[in-house]
Amino acid sequence: DGSIWFATQNGIYRYDEHTFAQYGKADGMPGEFILTSAVSRDGSVWFGAGGVSGKTKFRAFTSRITPGRGQDGQSPFDRFEREPSMSSKGSFSFAPDAEGLMWMCWFDSTGSGLGYYDPQAESRGEKPFRVFTGLDGLESMSTFAVYLDAARNLWVSRGGAPPILYHFNVDEFRRGNRAVHRMPVETNEIVG
Repeated sequence: DGSIWFATQNGIYRYDEHTFAQYGKADGMPGEFILTSAVSRDGSVWFGAGGVSGKTKFRAFTSRITPGRGQDGQSPFDRFEREPSMSSKGSFSFAPDAEGLMWMCWFDSTGSGLGYYDPQAESRGEKPFRVFTGLDGLESMSTFAVYLDAARNLWVSRGGAPPILYHFNVDEFRRGNRAVHRMPVETNEIVG
């Protein structure tokens, strides 16, 4: 719709060419300390926050606002903070793809910190959130950034010791080709 969205420590702001609107807890957001945002193919805007930052604790969550929602007085936000497959860790980074999937990464010391949301899954009787498994080194880790390039290579930054930047082709990986490239570098954001 041409709006510009801002993820801030005081909630979400939307600019629509003339005015700013702020969204926070009163509007249905689970929290107001927003770390990341992205727009999916259907125009939904995703927001995420995660865990603890220094001495400041903030609620981990993943949320989305869908065009046209909220006009009936209800909250325009879908809230995913209790999604079991996401370990309730919130999201640090999003990467939309042309197939409609929304890739995301989060902090998780007990399981994979990489997954995706498939908007068509429920119509097939499947859960819409999937934790991405089968990638050596991503079984127990924190991920800080995710990016999907035009050739459908997924780039994932892993924190911890040692930090690693992974990249692999999503389509090849699904077909069984588990070739993964690794570089010993830590990054907080990946853009292209």
